[in-house]
Amino acid sequence: MPSAQIKQNKLEEVEKAIRQLIKFYDKGEANLTLPRVYGASGTASEKEQLAKARALANPFTGYTRAELDRLLAACRASHFAITRGHLIKLLTVPKGPKRQKLEDETLAERWSTLQLGLALRARFGNRRPRAGRMRIMTDWNDAKALIQKFAQQWQRMHAAVTARCEQASSKGRPDTFTANVSPAMKKKLQAIEKALEELTATLGEPSIRPNRSVSKPR
Repeated sequence: MPSAQIKQNKLEEVEKAIRQLIKFYDKGEANLTLPRVYGASGTASEKEQLAKARALANPFTGYTRAELDRLLAACRASHFAITRGHLIKLLTVPKGPKRQKLEDETLAERWSTLQLGLALRARFGNRRPRAGRMRIMTDWNDAKALIQKFAQQWQRMHAAVTARCEQASSKGRPDTFTANVSPAMKKKLQAIEKALEELTATLGEPSIRPNRSVSKPR
């Protein structure tokens, strides 16, 4: 195939990828004000894609339209078709110079999503609570649900420990769970438990299930 045809095919590939990204961004931007992504109709896959699109279009933690335009112009200049997989990976880095540097390196080195993921891990380690998954928060409902989940986890742990201690005490055995905890620390733990009870009472019932995540590309 002539080199001119190869170049033309590459340009068409880049433009196709750019159109797909703009369409994906437009979808997220149009739905940024939705209170609940996962309360909407559609398959689980469709809901997950909408959550990713909203995260991308979030002007505070994702990309503004101007920032996306700048990145896509750089893609055209470098003849490299960046994908939504690349951008979802880049969202794990806070907006600013570090993310922009990674964008530039991705284009210059023509990294695949796998190579970008390896670069992120080498540079920052495992930045997420579970390997290979990233929590997405796009509004207060998302944050509220996660706060409630973590508070409930703490309360279950605290209740289990307290029950074991009371059981040991009732049978006259040493309190092995808290034997090495100072009175000051016990007081702080009790204060945390009380604060979490007040917090969960104020928040009320969970408004959404905080179970969405972005799986890293294989």
